[in-house]
Amino acid sequence: MAGSLVLTSELVAIGLDAVDARQAIRALTALLEQGGHVKDSFADAVLERESTFPTGLPTGEIAVAIPHADSVHVLRSAMAVGVLAHPVKFQEMGDPETALDVDVVMVLAIQDPKAVVPFLQRVCTILQDQDLLARLKASTEARQVIEVLRSRLDS
Repeated sequence: MAGSLVLTSELVAIGLDAVDARQAIRALTALLEQGGHVKDSFADAVLERESTFPTGLPTGEIAVAIPHADSVHVLRSAMAVGVLAHPVKFQEMGDPETALDVDVVMVLAIQDPKAVVPFLQRVCTILQDQDLLARLKASTEARQVIEVLRSRLDS
C-alpha cells in the first residue's frame, strides 16, 4: 500500500496557518484535489466524517489527526500532510468529549476500501514513535516530512 500511496512535496504544507480543524482539513484536501487525487466531494465528506468520527490521536506531547473519507471520493491513493504553525483543536478519536491540541494533520485518501483499515492501523502504530513526531514537527521543508514518513511507511 505505501508504495502506491502518493506523497509528494506538493502535498505537504509546512507552517500551515489554520484557525481551526475545519480550516486545516480544507487546506489539505484542496492540495489533494488540485493534484487530481480526489473528487470534488472529498473535502465535504472528510469534514462530515470528522464531525461524527473524530480523528485526533493522543500521541503524547505532539498530537496528530488523521482525517479521511470513504474510498468512493478517492481517485488515487495519496496523503496530504500539514505541519501546523500553531496547534488547533481536534476531537479525540474514541473520546469525542476530549479536545486535543494537534500539531500535525495527515489527510488520508485511500482508493481501495479494503486497504483503509490496515493502512490506518499502520499509521496509528507509526505515530506512537515520539522521535518520528518530533522530526515531523521540526521539519522546515516538505522533503524532510516525506523522508521521515516514507522511511516508516515503506518498511
